[in-house]
Amino acid sequence: WWYVTPYLYDRQGRLVGKYRKSHCLPYERGPGPDAGFALGDDLPVFSTDIGPIGLKIGTDHYFPEIDMVLRRRGAKLIVWSTSPFPVRDEHWITFALQGRAVDLDVYYAVARYAGRKGYGGYEDRFSWTGTWPIGRAQVFAPDGHTLADSGHAGGLAVATVPAAALVGSVNPKAGLDTEGPYRLATAPNDQLPPPWPRSSDKPRTARVAAVECEPNIDRLLEKLDHCGQQHCDLVCLWEYVWYQNDQEVEKYRQRNEQWLRQIAEKAGKHKMYIVIAGELHRGFNEAILYDRQGKELGRYTKIIQTTPKESKYYQAGDRVGIFDLDFGRICVKICADVYAPLLDLTAGLHQVDLMLHPTQDAGPYGEFIRWRDGHRAVDHGYFLLRATSPCGPSDHRAYILDPWGMVLAASQHLTNNEPVIVNLQLDNRPKYFEWPERLRAKGPYPDGYQQKQWPVAKGDLRSVLLQHRRPELYRPKP
Repeated sequence: WWYVTPYLYDRQGRLVGKYRKSHCLPYERGPGPDAGFALGDDLPVFSTDIGPIGLKIGTDHYFPEIDMVLRRRGAKLIVWSTSPFPVRDEHWITFALQGRAVDLDVYYAVARYAGRKGYGGYEDRFSWTGTWPIGRAQVFAPDGHTLADSGHAGGLAVATVPAAALVGSVNPKAGLDTEGPYRLATAPNDQLPPPWPRSSDKPRTARVAAVECEPNIDRLLEKLDHCGQQHCDLVCLWEYVWYQNDQEVEKYRQRNEQWLRQIAEKAGKHKMYIVIAGELHRGFNEAILYDRQGKELGRYTKIIQTTPKESKYYQAGDRVGIFDLDFGRICVKICADVYAPLLDLTAGLHQVDLMLHPTQDAGPYGEFIRWRDGHRAVDHGYFLLRATSPCGPSDHRAYILDPWGMVLAASQHLTNNEPVIVNLQLDNRPKYFEWPERLRAKGPYPDGYQQKQWPVAKGDLRSVLLQHRRPELYRPKP
């Protein structure tokens, strides 16, 4: 057996440590039983005079659990070295890295292939000819911004980082949750839930809407009528607060329950699902899902609860909000639940099609939010409906994202917006690609994209990745 290994040396040229690549995709193991390389069995973090450092290599990138574990074990800097993947998609890779930097509060140093003209077919031509650049070297800050970039021509990406920002200690036994609402993150792969049960191979579509904050109930009902007239299948409403304290819970309960009945009636009238969230009528923050008949299908109690603990009604959720609808599987999270990246990981392990996020979350700034939201959509393979409220920053919007992190539609700035509506092709998702075996036999990365030499799609990427997770490495060590 042989290993794929990055080495870490100190300033005197002495070996600090090494990491053996721990994850792989099917094409990396080769076609025969004796081909390929052996996998390592640890996710180490190394103590250095500049701070704790974690290492990754190649297709480790597709497994965000690695980054989460390295961060919990103390890494302040994650170094990722890679060669080109079968599909060259810089947006997808870079966007995920920026979002992980934001989510995990960690620096990234990235060494990817760049190339001179002619290398790998790069000839300054249009992307459809297969001649776009392969990658570049980059350094990302914990706020997601690029500190250094070599450019596509190659070279060095040199960044200055405050020494204090990298100070920390190594906790080699830390890991992801084994108990509580996110325990699925470390469960054996054979215990993962089955995907949404399909009744046919017919491509699935869903017309969905995200509706910005509408404080006037009559106008909100009118907007729901608009969604119905547009034949929406699913509507995600904002995170509403209909009382301010325990006394108001009781004072306004009758009114608030009447509003909920009116919303449910719109679901039944227009044969569409509706999700509304917030401080609604029971004294704690929750989401309610109404079905196409206007009946309550389920509730999700906010896990990172923002109801004051002093309230006699206080209640925090203990499960992730997963629901099966007639066109696919959804997950619901509310506002401050964004501070739990493992919630989104859990949703991905359930293979949800859509994440619904009713939220008053407004910061720290719009770019941060899009990186955080976008990388989770990329890493966990779902569409996102974000129903928020307008505010001062011009880039703070309600929007709908796809699993590549692209905004498909968004609200306008500081207007009385109509619902944001998109017709989603739910099966149009990232695919797993590999080079044909006849090309891989000549080397793992064929030189150049030719118009007749393209990698082959072999199934849904998320489904493939779920089979190659290694949850035994994500658990805390005894």
